[in-house]
Amino acid sequence: MKKLKGLRKNRGFTLAEVIVSVLILGLGLSMCAKMVARGTELRKKSRNLILAGVLAQRKVEETFAGIHPGSVGVEQGEDSVGLSAATPVFRWRREIRGVPSEKDVLEIVVRVSWMDRDVERSLQLVSYMYRSPENKK
Repeated sequence: MKKLKGLRKNRGFTLAEVIVSVLILGLGLSMCAKMVARGTELRKKSRNLILAGVLAQRKVEETFAGIHPGSVGVEQGEDSVGLSAATPVFRWRREIRGVPSEKDVLEIVVRVSWMDRDVERSLQLVSYMYRSPENKK
């Protein structure tokens, strides 16, 4: 019987090669899982930030449109902007004050805050409105 000299090279992978490849595969899969989890978390944070921005813009536009009187003062409330139960309740505060250097200009400051896990997040929008002398209150 003849012995084949090249037979040992073609028999397959060694145990060390299999272990290294499984470790590399496991590391890659765990990194992918972390990226998916992080992406989901960032999507939720950006969604809440966008909803807070929409609410703040709405409160400023209410002032410009006259739905809210453009008089100096503070008003606050709560609103749930989103369409799902997972959306947090947004608290808002609108402050309208005169600008000392410009007597016909009002500064509108809207601050929207919400809870994200156990951390309070907030967004502030500042806008200015010109009051013509005949519309002053």
